[in-house]
Amino acid sequence: MPSVSFSKDAHTISEGLGNKSIITNDECDRCNEDLGREIEQDLMTYLSPMRTFMSIKGKNGLPKIKDDSFALYESAPGVMHIDLFEQEEPEQKHWEFEQNGDIFKWTFTHPQMVNPQDVYRAVVKYAIGVMEREELPHFNETITWVRKLRSSTDLPRLCFYLDNNPKSIEKPCITVFFRKNDDRSLPYCFVELQVSSVVIFGIIPFCNQDDRTFSKEEDWNHFIDIQTDVCGEGACT
Repeated sequence: MPSVSFSKDAHTISEGLGNKSIITNDECDRCNEDLGREIEQDLMTYLSPMRTFMSIKGKNGLPKIKDDSFALYESAPGVMHIDLFEQEEPEQKHWEFEQNGDIFKWTFTHPQMVNPQDVYRAVVKYAIGVMEREELPHFNETITWVRKLRSSTDLPRLCFYLDNNPKSIEKPCITVFFRKNDDRSLPYCFVELQVSSVVIFGIIPFCNQDDRTFSKEEDWNHFIDIQTDVCGEGACT
């Protein structure tokens, strides 16, 4: 202030993922609006089928997926409802339905497009939002990338997997790990975000404490091979 305003609550993790209480105090209204529209919406869209099936309430209640040819929503607690509409033109029909005895299979094409790099940006933004302030100078280039002032194809992978035995959590859970030694074969920072049974795992890119991007397969595999043992031995916090 006064160059920017802080009149709105900036949710550290998007409210659409069930976060109602964790607020970032140093995210201005303009960044809150721009990043919510330009990157966080891509993550919301990517996770929308899971959010619908898991009944995760956002700012506007339970999410509903729909276009002119179908709608998917929860019509009552624990009851999923699917509306299917025939279309005159085949290319306007974004669903297929099959029945084999008592087995029903429904396949749909999501009506909204997703930018994978913006999905990555949104997860990294959440991680930055929970860091201690003294860590932030290490991530100036990362913040520039999150704000879409730069782009790159030299990025590590962003991994998604299902937790078969998820803890009973009603809110998203985020954990940010930092390297405690100077082993540059490991990333300085990585993040794990869990939303219901979906876990998203990724390295925070463009940190000035790293000497590589971890986009090469051998660097990524080395990290994956040892990260569980390293964290178990206390090399990560």
